[in-house]
Amino acid sequence: MCAAMRAFILPQRRPTVDRDAFELRRDLWEKERIQVRADTLLGPLTIRFSAQAYVEEADLARLCAALEKHGWPGK
Repeated sequence: MCAAMRAFILPQRRPTVDRDAFELRRDLWEKERIQVRADTLLGPLTIRFSAQAYVEEADLARLCAALEKHGWPGK
């Protein structure tokens, strides 16, 4: 990773609504105890996470696995 913060657009099959970011944050926290930043400020649903020294590769793998398992609003 080349920067401490990375953001990714999560593809959706429908138009993004403001509640999508809240639901994604809530679901990841309640189901997996994973905390990320998600928003819809620029239009599409984006997820942002920290890649600081204390965040291990296994943490990022858990995030990916949780997204694969639970999906996200509009997926």
